[in-house]
Amino acid sequence: MKRSLYREYRPQGFDELLGQDHVVRTLRNAVESGAVAHAYIFAGPRGTGKTSTARILAKALNCVGPEGSVDRPTPTPCGVCRHCRAIADGVSLDVIEMDAASHRQIDDIRDLRDTIAFAPVDGRYKVYILDEVHMLTTPAANAFLKTLEEPPDDVVFVLATTEAHRLPETIISRCQMFDFHRPHVADITRLLAGIVERENARPGDERGGPPIDIQDEALHIIARHSQGGFRDAIGTLDKLVTYADGTITSDDVLEALGVTASDLLFEIADIVSERRTAEALQFVQRLADDGADYSQFIRDLMVANGDAHKPIWISEMGWNAVPDDVPDKRFGQASLDQQARFTVGAYERAPAEWPDLFGNPLLASAGLDRLGRQGLRLRAPNVYTL
Repeated sequence: MKRSLYREYRPQGFDELLGQDHVVRTLRNAVESGAVAHAYIFAGPRGTGKTSTARILAKALNCVGPEGSVDRPTPTPCGVCRHCRAIADGVSLDVIEMDAASHRQIDDIRDLRDTIAFAPVDGRYKVYILDEVHMLTTPAANAFLKTLEEPPDDVVFVLATTEAHRLPETIISRCQMFDFHRPHVADITRLLAGIVERENARPGDERGGPPIDIQDEALHIIARHSQGGFRDAIGTLDKLVTYADGTITSDDVLEALGVTASDLLFEIADIVSERRTAEALQFVQRLADDGADYSQFIRDLMVANGDAHKPIWISEMGWNAVPDDVPDKRFGQASLDQQARFTVGAYERAPAEWPDLFGNPLLASAGLDRLGRQGLRLRAPNVYTL
């Protein structure tokens, strides 16, 4: 059976982690200086590398080098010694991964507490990785506190969560906490392009199929649709490799994922901003006839709006004043005008929890007057309100 691409290309070292430079730098320095903490919290959205980072940390603590001559933790694990291979394959007896969503009761924590007293089987450290730790019950979390505060010297805890706000303060105060950020679309696109290149460099019998041929625009759409999750992006690429017949085009991605084409988004923006009621109803009917997913369409509309807020300011400042090396120059004047109308129309209905999209004073000053004439009211915190 062919192995999933996201498992095949999981980061194996600190240098392979993308978009989390602040985490990588701190952990590298901690390992190199011998200042590794006894407990960490890795918090962030799904697919951003929390579990992968925990495994890399376990390798760094236990790696002995290709010749077995490394006698202390190293920030550059070799990846080939018995410890690194066992951790990568998920069979190391000194790296215990536990899903707190299914092992959330106080009895599970008591069992874990009983095993902590035993020395590592083969390595220097025992590393406990607790995924979705926010799912622990209150009694289980309370029973965990003493062990978390004073574990044996050869034990390191890594608590991973997608909902850090649900963790008790008593747990947070006993750990070093790292926030994992959503990577930029450019980072995900670069990762996908690298995977395609590495897959095509493999022999055909190892690859299990023909070389992957994919358009750059298709990679960009996959990256945007992943919503900042490396795992989601790689999984989508894996699916498209078997879905497409020949070259993977942007149309293949849109069809396979149900993503809305940008032309439709601009069209509905024009219809709404010009208040063409009859055409709006006809547009909805077309979506229904095409079997479109309304929820996905609304999500794409909101994502496109987030991307559109920057071009509106460029259009307002004057197209001729934009340097040629500005990325948005490639869109052209007509597209910028469409995006400007889209932005004004959509932000009139902006929900209160939307983030600060007008925090750049230079861009904001160029567009405030125009937005004021549109009667725009922004309810999100820390933004300009007209």
